[in-house]
Amino acid sequence: MSTGPDVPSSFSIRDLLQILVLLTAGLVVGYVVGRDRGRLEGQLTVAAPAAAPTTDPMVEGTAVAALDPVPAPPAGIAALSPASDLDRADVSEAPATPDVVEDGDGWVTPPNLIPPEAAHLPVELKRLIPNTPYSLAGTPIQGDVHKARIIVTLFGDFQCQFTRDARISIDRLRGALGDDVAVGFRHLPLDFHSDAKPAAMASIAAQQQGKFWEYAQRLFDNQARLDDATLRSHAEALGLDMARFDADRKSPQLANILVVDKLIADAIEADGTPTLLLNGRKLVGSLDPAVFDMMVKQTLAEVESYRAEGLDLIAARGKACNRAAMRMPLQSKPETNIENLRNLPFGKLPKRGAPDPLIGIVVFSDFECPPCAKMAKKIEAAIAKDADVGTVFRHNPLARHSHARDAAAAALFAEDYGKFWEMHDRLFGNQSALDRASLVRYAKEIGLDTGLFEKALATDAFRTRIDEDRLLAGLVGVRATPTIFVNGRRLENPTEEEIATALNDAREQAKRFQEQYEFPREGYYERLMKDVPPN
Repeated sequence: MSTGPDVPSSFSIRDLLQILVLLTAGLVVGYVVGRDRGRLEGQLTVAAPAAAPTTDPMVEGTAVAALDPVPAPPAGIAALSPASDLDRADVSEAPATPDVVEDGDGWVTPPNLIPPEAAHLPVELKRLIPNTPYSLAGTPIQGDVHKARIIVTLFGDFQCQFTRDARISIDRLRGALGDDVAVGFRHLPLDFHSDAKPAAMASIAAQQQGKFWEYAQRLFDNQARLDDATLRSHAEALGLDMARFDADRKSPQLANILVVDKLIADAIEADGTPTLLLNGRKLVGSLDPAVFDMMVKQTLAEVESYRAEGLDLIAARGKACNRAAMRMPLQSKPETNIENLRNLPFGKLPKRGAPDPLIGIVVFSDFECPPCAKMAKKIEAAIAKDADVGTVFRHNPLARHSHARDAAAAALFAEDYGKFWEMHDRLFGNQSALDRASLVRYAKEIGLDTGLFEKALATDAFRTRIDEDRLLAGLVGVRATPTIFVNGRRLENPTEEEIATALNDAREQAKRFQEQYEFPREGYYERLMKDVPPN
């Protein structure tokens, strides 16, 4: 995977990423929620289900694809042209106050935004870097950011079918909620999509003439044809100035938009498309409409809860965005401190292993996923070796696995009759036979009422419970199956050695927390989860 564009030796991509991390973790909270209520905050989004090729996000046992290398920024950076009616950057109307300065693209920035240690960065590049990864500054925008309770940012690739599906979900959301939603787009062309970068540059050229969204729609509607002639034909159909269009899509200055968008993507560890921010909450890959709707309802409720505290709309949305940014699950974040863990109590889920665990393992899994079956054996082995370890199971069936949802429903039916783990073992032991007839046979073998079982499958009786687990998966940063959490610490498809290390770390952490916070041994795991911040 490329680590980013080549840049002059006086600064590095690490410098730029450190800026974004520092700003998100420190300056943003005090500033956005307080003085600068005109700042564009947060974004996230989700795609409708689609059959996933192994090169895009939700891939078993891995978290995805590399990005295209992008060219070094040239000496000068062209100013973006004014937004059209669809590309309304309403933040430009935010008044400047004595302690803010207005940048060339019309958005206000606190003067201490770039920390002193980053002063050596070229000013042209600094001016394009927003103050948070979830800022819409410099992006094409649909909707009115002064009215929207939800800000969506889509990191996308015009050659990726899942990005297209994400746009469908976002359009459906805008149709349902109207002014409650504003949308921004950032470019993330993947290296294995040969036409993605030329298409991105063509859309940027269209943006200069106020036609980004119309042009983008044509690209998504014709993903099989992204050759140069077709890119020009789209521009001609929209009545663009073709001489300007051709010049702009080859402009090294405008190519810096791709540089900046990739830096922002790197800051949130977006390495596949679509990656979405919904009021700052990160989601990756495909989610079905039911899960998306649940996420939207939760997001609206959060903003309204802050408005009930007396905050105005912009401040309430900003608080939600900052909270999400601070809790964004990133592999680079240290996860030894309690504030960096994920909140995953066992609750009333059926346990395997220690009934009162010192170390709890929460598994997000898919019964049709081969690495998930291997993970089940690894965890079973860990439990057999360590009497302090217990585990529970959460459902995350992938859309491309045709039998995964039925298998999840079968396990939930068995759970209601106290036989979850018996069904769990049969499902993973027979992954090549998960059709409904086989599921009915397994139900009969473990003593379940097959009549009631078949009725439950036929009526999709467990859809809500499955979708609730998938929503939780999104909230805690699950990007692939299998993903496990050891005392709240995330591990994606870990090896046996990595599991053993995580268990040892959790034991040391428990010792420290028992001393530091006086956590009792009895009920330790659930007590720990009470102190972990909400997801």
